[in-house]
Amino acid sequence: MRKTVFILTGALLSSAHASQTIDDTLTAGKQDYEKLCVACHNATSTGTNRLAPPMFAVLNHYIDNQTKLHEFVHNMVDFVTNPSDNKSLMPGAVQQFGLMPKMGYNAEQITSIAKFLYQNKNDIVKPSWYQAPQNQPLVKVESQSAFLNQGKKLALEAKAILGKNLMTALNTSGPEGALSFCNENAIQLTEEVVAGSEVTIKRVSDLNRNPNNSANQSQLDYIKNTQQKISKQQSITPQLVENKDTMLAYYPIMTNTMCLQCHGVPNQDIKTTTQQKIKQLYPDDLATGYGENELRGIWVIEMPKQTTTQDTNDTK
Repeated sequence: MRKTVFILTGALLSSAHASQTIDDTLTAGKQDYEKLCVACHNATSTGTNRLAPPMFAVLNHYIDNQTKLHEFVHNMVDFVTNPSDNKSLMPGAVQQFGLMPKMGYNAEQITSIAKFLYQNKNDIVKPSWYQAPQNQPLVKVESQSAFLNQGKKLALEAKAILGKNLMTALNTSGPEGALSFCNENAIQLTEEVVAGSEVTIKRVSDLNRNPNNSANQSQLDYIKNTQQKISKQQSITPQLVENKDTMLAYYPIMTNTMCLQCHGVPNQDIKTTTQQKIKQLYPDDLATGYGENELRGIWVIEMPKQTTTQDTNDTK
């Protein structure tokens, strides 16, 4: 009888320990999800403010009625640790936002996040605007639209890399650390997106922070025209400018909540210590006073006319 009691007690303790372990894993997954994923995969960002598809869309593509937990965890770990086009189940999202950059998260973090998402998939918010898309393969078209598509892909890739690093700097060092990061690394990181090719990429603005990011007259004309469209609540579009040997593509850069910590209204969005850091690093700064969903500047992608979609892809 005593042996039976011991066995039952051990079984109960073992079960309780397993339950506690599962709870701890889900708690860690929830915390990591909110810290590492929500900023890009949230349900509230719209239009050009979105950095990535909402998590609801990701789950909609990766989980169906037959998907087992271990399958979902494997797919998430495999993709996030080393993203590539052929691993993604969302080619439409890759075309729209660019391929997710390598974030540097370890397998344990991704596993706990994936387990949390799988167990709570029915509670992930569905954006009001979301409609399940029919994924289409990427099409190579030798025309002006090919330049616009290629430029968009590069702009989104640069945006993702800068966004990831900025969020890391903000989380670890606050706005002052993010400013130092931008001052030292932003231009270099942007240029690395097209390293080894004849394509150039940069960000410019009518109200620049770094003097190297001031817009020329052609770019100012596009910025002014886009601002007018925004004020009239019209849709905004990229623009292609043809030169003798190159094609220039312009893409709008819109502000979001994260931007306002360094580009918002002083003493309202921007803390005093942050203002002091801006003045230290950028004595002639013009880039404050913005609100959310305003045109901050534009991406400028310059591509040789002989560059095809395949040529540029091969350089990456």
